[in-house]
Amino acid sequence: MMRLVLLAATCACASSSPTPAPSNSAPREQTQTGLPADVKTLTERWEQCWHFAGEEPYDAQRKKEIEQGIATWCNGNEEQRERLRTKYRDRADVRSALKKLDEMQ
Repeated sequence: MMRLVLLAATCACASSSPTPAPSNSAPREQTQTGLPADVKTLTERWEQCWHFAGEEPYDAQRKKEIEQGIATWCNGNEEQRERLRTKYRDRADVRSALKKLDEMQ
């Protein structure tokens, strides 16, 4: 699984057009699924967080990787979920996507 994450990160970095970091004041682009980009980003972060949180630290090196993964992917997710719930309270598709995150807990 870690190899897939590294491969995905490598492919993303090799892209010829970098994706700018989202700004709270900038309009969000719609993703292919129709969800706003900030919702898609949170969903991806949440899934990565969940992955690392479920891993077994079978040795000291793996324990360190898991701790780094959790620090990278988990910090601030719950607060962002609450902000997005407020921001998109009138969108059933977003509410549904955010509810699925609750079900992962």
